[in-house]
Amino acid sequence: MTVKFDFALYTGEWRLKRSSSDGAEMVGTANIIPEPNRYSYLESGFLLLPTGQRLPFSRQYSFVNAGATLQVFFDAMLTERFLDMAIIAVDSELIGNGSHFCGSDTYVSEFRFLSKDVFQTKHVISGPRKDYTLETRYERCEAAPVPGAS
Repeated sequence: MTVKFDFALYTGEWRLKRSSSDGAEMVGTANIIPEPNRYSYLESGFLLLPTGQRLPFSRQYSFVNAGATLQVFFDAMLTERFLDMAIIAVDSELIGNGSHFCGSDTYVSEFRFLSKDVFQTKHVISGPRKDYTLETRYERCEAAPVPGAS
């Protein structure tokens, strides 16, 4: 069943742990910040390569709550769309699926909102230039207040 999704429940600071099917891992934090007409998503941390090399990373997206659809953009101006996901309820989880074409490669994505304090993403990337899967688990930082909680 499609549901009206409130991304405001996920604002705040999150710990993230991302694994790649090529053996790399990423650890860091993500911040979801309310802005007029959108939510800024900023992540940073370290990429840990299978060779032991450690490199800094950062990435930014914008999320737009559009009723039962969650839109994800590469930019703050909302001109470069990454995904549109209809949010559905399955048991106690909220799930969004979408896909994106990057040249000849395809990104198939799933977002699973397990609770107000935990969500997960999975991106399966395939094509002539790319072939890997990224899985990320987000856990709310304890010090971050839960929006709307009293």
